[in-house]
Amino acid sequence: MKAIGNPLFSDKSLDRATKVRESASEIRQTLQLPKTKHTLIWRGKLLFDFSDRKPKIGYLKKIDKFWAEFPHTNFSQGNFLGYSDKAPIFYHDISSWEDPNKDLSKLNSFLDESEQSHPSLPENYFFRDLRSILSVVSEQDASILASIKGIYEWNINHKFCTICGGKVITIKGGWEKLCSTCNSKHFPRTDPVVIMLICRKNQTLLGRSKAWPEGMFSCLAGFMEPGESIEMTVGRETFEEVGIRVKNIKYVTSQPWPFPSSLMLGCYAKAESYNLTIDKTELEDARWFSKEETYRAINNKELWWPARKGSIARFMIEAWLDSKI
Repeated sequence: MKAIGNPLFSDKSLDRATKVRESASEIRQTLQLPKTKHTLIWRGKLLFDFSDRKPKIGYLKKIDKFWAEFPHTNFSQGNFLGYSDKAPIFYHDISSWEDPNKDLSKLNSFLDESEQSHPSLPENYFFRDLRSILSVVSEQDASILASIKGIYEWNINHKFCTICGGKVITIKGGWEKLCSTCNSKHFPRTDPVVIMLICRKNQTLLGRSKAWPEGMFSCLAGFMEPGESIEMTVGRETFEEVGIRVKNIKYVTSQPWPFPSSLMLGCYAKAESYNLTIDKTELEDARWFSKEETYRAINNKELWWPARKGSIARFMIEAWLDSKI
């Protein structure tokens, strides 16, 4: 297997500064520094600056008028992310804001391409769903945004202790929770998921979920269960979903996937046959595609298309087309 590089969300330039998280006083001081960058999240959608041809993270300074004109957030409760280009970064959740001018029917759907913008934000600053612009966001920004979204999702979904049911308080700059009743500690959750590029001769096996955009096919995938290795999960999930036995399973690469909190473990496997028995409760369809068909689909996006750019599935499919897998 040739070197294939790294998928999106793999940039290593973010300094998570885990030691800074240990000191509440240092976090408070860092929050107030003039060089500190602040960004926002609204109901899972991230703030982007569309001033240039390529969107980038929408950053604010402490002195920006937004903080004075926006009454729905407590500036001092920002969540510390780390350092990027030597500047501290905090994100602030403003989900309590009600946008009176927008149709929110697609909010948090699989394909939400709508934009929202608060009137106190700079011109060309909009909230967008990260998944909708994966193909154009920079690698450095993508990794920062994945961390923001992952921690945000954990914070909003983990408000009570899973041991005693008591209310938890947020500590360590947003990266840890402490139960106010039993003092147990809670940490962000990451769910391991295997995702498989299954091949036989010149063909690869792709499936689609009913919830996906029309025409989209992708690699099969499934959550790991307690007591399973990566290889065991690849074999079990493939057989359960399409009735295919696989062999020669190899780990390829991984990708953090913040929708909401998965770690995608990319694998390659050889199918022992072409005979499909599709579990219709899991998949709407699954088919074998040749390299020639897949090339055409990527270039033309006609009747079907292989995953979205930025996903580990598309990354592995393109590596297979280039004979790197």
